[in-house]
Amino acid sequence: MADTEPRQMGFTEIKEWVRHRYPVNYLDRITDWTPGESLTALFNVSGSLPCLVGHFPERAILPSSSTMMAFAQCGIVLYQLSTRKLRDDEITLMGNSTISSRRILVPGDQITLHISCDRLRDNYLRFTGTAYVDGEVASRVRTSLIRKKVADLGPQLW
Repeated sequence: MADTEPRQMGFTEIKEWVRHRYPVNYLDRITDWTPGESLTALFNVSGSLPCLVGHFPERAILPSSSTMMAFAQCGIVLYQLSTRKLRDDEITLMGNSTISSRRILVPGDQITLHISCDRLRDNYLRFTGTAYVDGEVASRVRTSLIRKKVADLGPQLW
């Protein structure tokens, strides 16, 4: 594969990188990535998403928290592609986040998520992202995540 060809990852392969499962696995496809730099993914908003049942019953609107989770999943994949895969005893935790929504997202929208690394270390990623629908900016995010061993987080009540 030439360096200029986009790298792609389908839904099944994404599940090898993101531990989230239904109903909170939001990435349908990764359309390109460059380790240590950026990642682009697709999130198709379906009317059958459980989060739309109550938000709002009379008019389905995707909650911003779902968009934030999709950005987080992009970050989790890019982080691992840029460093190493999470071990079984590790998880990622989100840091301070800001999200700015510019457009209502509804069933039928295909969201293109693009994130860029701002800072990357072995146990830390800070990134910014933009979500687009039909070329229009839908939201922007700035956030970070860290890699932690589950045992280091104290007593586990689950």
